[in-house]
Amino acid sequence: MTTDDALAAAVAALAARTGGRWTGTATDLLAALAEDVRPPTASGLAMRLRRSDDALTAAGIEVRRHRRDGVRVLDVVATDRAVTR
Repeated sequence: MTTDDALAAAVAALAARTGGRWTGTATDLLAALAEDVRPPTASGLAMRLRRSDDALTAAGIEVRRHRRDGVRVLDVVATDRAVTR
């Protein structure tokens, strides 16, 4: 399993635990993920999420990025488009 796949699996598990949707900052997401799959910083996590788009899509996860009151926010949404390998 690649590091992108491990991150995608961890994000998918988080979405499943939170009813298919999770919203927060990269710092919030960093705190919600297990230490063994996350990078050491929130900015590193944001970069890894961008790099992991294909793995996230394959896991049935869409990460939407937007700003709310000047703060960068991530919406992690489970979709029905998971790809089985």
